[in-house]
Amino acid sequence: MSLSVGNCALLRELSSSVVIILAIALVSAGALPFRNSLGVVLGANIGTTIPSQLFAFDLGQYAVVAMLPGLLLLSFAKKRTGRTMGRALFCFGLLFFSLFIIGEAAAPLKDYEAVQAWLLKLENPVRGAGAGALITLLIQSSSATLGMVIKLAAKGLLTLPAGIAVMLGAELGTCSDTLLATLGRR
Repeated sequence: MSLSVGNCALLRELSSSVVIILAIALVSAGALPFRNSLGVVLGANIGTTIPSQLFAFDLGQYAVVAMLPGLLLLSFAKKRTGRTMGRALFCFGLLFFSLFIIGEAAAPLKDYEAVQAWLLKLENPVRGAGAGALITLLIQSSSATLGMVIKLAAKGLLTLPAGIAVMLGAELGTCSDTLLATLGRR
């Protein structure tokens, strides 16, 4: 079995958009009453705050604590549940390790005036929101966008106004795929 970021179930679970689009499809098919879908949508959006808080704790340096047991379980577990738990642990650790690497890779950007000038331009609410929406639209996860914003801010590359603008844009980017899912529905 090959292990890649693409097949990590935990990374896919971070997308509230997928849950919301699924709820839209179920309502459209008549399998879920609209009234019940409101709780699903609210829960998906509230659930997005959990990874955001975990990113703020800066757990990346301890990612190996989850990755190693996860890899061992994934490789040596006899039962399917053990392999599933191993995959979840490994992917959880991989997510935080990836954000740690992004943070470390971003540190040298402080020395480039062009990058700093561009990041300062994100303080303009329209530019910041546009950048956040575009990034979220491309990677399909406002949680991942928030993780990058937190890392850039921790390295002193992104100011608070720019971070707020980018995050507002990330929420707009999250809405765009949901909006596309509703087009043509009655």
